[in-house]
Amino acid sequence: LLQRLVRIELLLDTVWRSPLRTAAIAQGRAWGAGADLFAACERRAAISGATFRFPGARFGIVLGTRRLAERIGADRARRAVIDGLELDADQALAWGLASEAADPTVAAIPPGLCAPVVDAPTARALRAATDPDASTRADADLAALVRSAARPGLQVRIQAYRDGLRAGR
Repeated sequence: LLQRLVRIELLLDTVWRSPLRTAAIAQGRAWGAGADLFAACERRAAISGATFRFPGARFGIVLGTRRLAERIGADRARRAVIDGLELDADQALAWGLASEAADPTVAAIPPGLCAPVVDAPTARALRAATDPDASTRADADLAALVRSAARPGLQVRIQAYRDGLRAGR
């Protein structure tokens, strides 16, 4: 389980620091790692009816929180994670989690969502210039995840979270 969580964090970090333009479209529930992946992308389109939730803290896992804080601000990120808020598409757009709205009646990717704007070396240089501490923060994100997952009782915490979800239905 720890290895799976570490691989998710490494994937999220790779997407976050990619020299290529990254894009995500959320439809329906984007919860947990799906919401983290959405937040890690550069362009983020939310279809009306999409919801976002970051439940990791409910079972003691710190995953993707810094990236979420960079998108929506530290106070909002703490509130979304600690309180287990469920954000709808409009709130995600208003808070900056989504960068744009997508039309639910259109099956195609919104025009220009993934269009390259600059070449990869220029994009890499721009990312380095706008986030000079990226590698330090990436190491800190991974350390925070591992520390949270290494705390004894992870499986029990996850099962308690699942039982709570089932009881709430």
